Formats: sequence, C-alpha cells, structure tokens
Amino acid sequence: MGGAMMSGAMSGESKPGGSMMDDCKAMMAKRQAMMDEMKAMDAKLDVIVQSMNEARGSNRVDATAAVVTELVAQRRAMRESMESMHAEMMRHMMGHMRSGMMEGMSQSMSGCP
Repeated sequence: MGGAMMSGAMSGESKPGGSMMDDCKAMMAKRQAMMDEMKAMDAKLDVIVQSMNEARGSNRVDATAAVVTELVAQRRAMRESMESMHAEMMRHMMGHMRSGMMEGMSQSMSGCP
C-alpha cells in the first residue's frame, strides 16, 4: 500500500507560494488515494477468498494459506500507511492551529475541505 500511495511530505505550514488551502486539498487527495487503494485491496481479497471457497482437498489448504498471507501483507501495508498519514495530519493540524492563533481558528479551518 505504501508504495502505491502518493508520496511527499505535507507540512502543516503553507509552502512558499502555496496556501493552507492547497495543503488541505493535497491532504484530501491523499485520503482519496488511500480509499481507492483500500477498495483495490478488498477486490483482491474477494477474488482469492472466492478461489478458496471453491477449492477442494489439499488445494483448499493452499488457497486458505494464500488468503492469510495476503491479509497479513495488507495489514502491514495499512499500518505503515496510517502511521505515515497520522504524522502528516498532525503537522497539518498544527499549521491550522498556528494560523488560528493569529487569525481566529474558525477562519483558519473555514476553507479546509
């Protein structure tokens, strides 16, 4: 999951020439990419679970092992991605808080999608 996710650091502070709104939009785009990737992961699991359910005999054991292996791989990828996104989100929210201290928090958050 991590490799396919959009990369790049999003700071809580506006980038030179950018704005907090640009950071908010980038954060929402990254969230959408994560949601799309999770749907793709679910689709892959659906396929291998169907194969497992249709398998008989020793093939079923192999198919079950394939499902478990995929679940473990997806869980690891999700954890890594969530840890990364959490840090980015915290930096982003700190940027809102810094802006809010100067401009009023409602104005700081008003444009954030």
